[in-house]
Amino acid sequence: MADFDQVSTIVSAIYAATTVEISITSRRVLARHAEIDPGIATSFEQSSLTSACIEKLREQAVASDSVDLASLSLLLVIFVAERDDRSAPPTTNTAFNIAALLPSVLPASGELAIPFARDHLQNVDSSDSTCWYLFTSVFAISYPTQCIDALKVLASSLTGEGLARCSHLLAILTKQGESTKKASSTYVSCVFDKLAPVFESRLKGLGYEVPKRVSDLVQHRVSIVSNPCIIDLGCGTGLVGELLVPLIREKSLTFSCLSADYRDNAIKINHLHNSIRELLEADPDGKDKDFAEARLENEKLVERLLGEAKIMKEKIDSTQILDMYDFDNAPRGSLFGVDLSKEMVKLANTKHCYTSVAHADCDDFLKAQADSSADVVVSADTYIYMGDIETSLKESTRVLKQGGYLVFSVELVPDDTRDGYLLLPSGRYGQSKAYVKRLAEKFAFEEDHVEDIVVRKEQGEDILGCIYVLSK
Repeated sequence: MADFDQVSTIVSAIYAATTVEISITSRRVLARHAEIDPGIATSFEQSSLTSACIEKLREQAVASDSVDLASLSLLLVIFVAERDDRSAPPTTNTAFNIAALLPSVLPASGELAIPFARDHLQNVDSSDSTCWYLFTSVFAISYPTQCIDALKVLASSLTGEGLARCSHLLAILTKQGESTKKASSTYVSCVFDKLAPVFESRLKGLGYEVPKRVSDLVQHRVSIVSNPCIIDLGCGTGLVGELLVPLIREKSLTFSCLSADYRDNAIKINHLHNSIRELLEADPDGKDKDFAEARLENEKLVERLLGEAKIMKEKIDSTQILDMYDFDNAPRGSLFGVDLSKEMVKLANTKHCYTSVAHADCDDFLKAQADSSADVVVSADTYIYMGDIETSLKESTRVLKQGGYLVFSVELVPDDTRDGYLLLPSGRYGQSKAYVKRLAEKFAFEEDHVEDIVVRKEQGEDILGCIYVLSK
C-alpha cells in the first residue's frame, strides 16, 4: 500500500492534469488533506483554486474526521469521475499510480482505474507486469465487462508480449477457453522469463509436491534400466531434473583425509570417470591411509584425470593433504530438458543436472527426436499451459522405446467438458480424465498408474489434479 506522501504526489499530478471544476464533495475531501499536508494546498493555490477557497477548505477540515488513506483515495476517485477530457493520455506516473493505487486502497474504485491502466499499457509500457496483474487479478474478477472493453481496445493496438497477454486474458473472459488449444509461445515465454528469478521461492508454502511425486514414479520404474534416456518437457528451473540425476549418474565415491586448512586449497573435480572407481575401489574413504599414502593416492588421481576431467588445481602447500569433494558422478545415461523460457533454461543449466537444455517449444522438440530413442518422457505441470495435448502424446509414443513411460500431471476439469480441456480463470488449462483416457487409447498407451493429487494450493484452496504414468 502506498504511503501518504506517494498518494499526495498523485493527487497533485491528477489535479494538474484536470481542467474541470472541482465539486463541493471534492473540496470537502480535499480540505481534510490540505489541513495535514500544506504541500497539497500549495499545489492547488498555484492552480484554479484561490487562496480564499483553500482557506475555507481548511476551516472545513478542522471539523473533519481523521485522515486515512481510503479517504484520500476517494479524492482520486472523484477527480477521475469528474474529468471530462480523455483526448490526451495522462502522464506516465499518473496513469500507472492511479491504476495500481485505487483497487488496493478502495476496491470499489477499481472500475475507474481501468482507463488509466489501459492508457499505461497502450502508451507507456505494454509489458508492465503490475498493470497486467491488475487486469488479471482485480479488473477481470470485479469488473469483467469493463475489463473486456479495455482489452479489446488494447488488442487492436498492441503487438508482441502485450498482445499475447491481452489475447490470453480475453480468451478467459469471453469464455473462449474451450476453443483455445494452447497458450501462445510468446505468452508463456514472457510470463516465465519474468517469473524465473522468484519461481522456486513462490512455490514454497503452496504444498507443491508434483516434482517429487513424478520423480518417485519415474525412479521406481527406470532404476533397473541401463543407460536410460529421459526427456523433461517444460523443465523450468530443473525441479524434476535435479531429482532424476541418480538415474543417469554412477554412484558417488568420496575420498577424504583429515587435514588443516585444506578447504582453501582443495582440488575440485567436476566430472568423474570410471577410473576414479577403479583407483579408490579398495578404500574409497581413505580412512586407513597414513599421510604419505593419502597424498600419493591423491596426486596419482589428479595426474590420471588431468586430460579427462574438468579440474581446478590450486597451489597445494607441502604440509597439507589434498581433499577430494563435491564429485559429480560419471554419466551412465542422458537427461534432456526443454523449456520455452530462456530465463528458465539459464537457471536449469546452473544446476548441472541435464545433459543439455533446449530453448524450444515442447512439441517441436519432440518432433525433432528419433523414433524409439527415449525411455521416459516427463511433463510435470507443463500441460497446464498446453490445453490440447494430443500432439504431445502422439509424438511421445513415437519417441518412446517399447516399454517406455510417459509421466505427466494435469489439473482436472469435469468429464463433460466439451473438448476435454478448458482454459481456466487462473490462466492455466485443465484436462478431463475422459480426455486423457481417450488419447491414451488412441495412441496405444496403457494406464500404468493414475493418481489423484492436490497440485497446489491457491488462495488457501486445494487445486485438484492427477498424475498419470502411461506405458508404451
